Amino acid sequence: MADLAVWKTALPLVHDEQLIQLPVGAKALHVGCLGDSDDVCVWWLVDRLAVLETRQLMIVETGLPLTRDDLVYIGTTQQQDCYVWHVFEVKP
Repeated sequence: MADLAVWKTALPLVHDEQLIQLPVGAKALHVGCLGDSDDVCVWWLVDRLAVLETRQLMIVETGLPLTRDDLVYIGTTQQQDCYVWHVFEVKP
């Protein structure tokens, strides 16, 4: 039986790939920014009993070129200062 929960990960605003640990099968629910934070947050539906795996995420600012074909869209958020960020997962 699954032990489901919602987890939040905070990602710093960098344009390189970022590695995070999540339970296998975690599904992204929402992308957002919290207040004055410089982080982009992703909320995940996870099974807390599942084994952890490493996932690669990438944050891309609107207008920057996407030169890769291994990115899967997760979501978009806007900061209070009007910057818009798009979160992608890098698939192996």
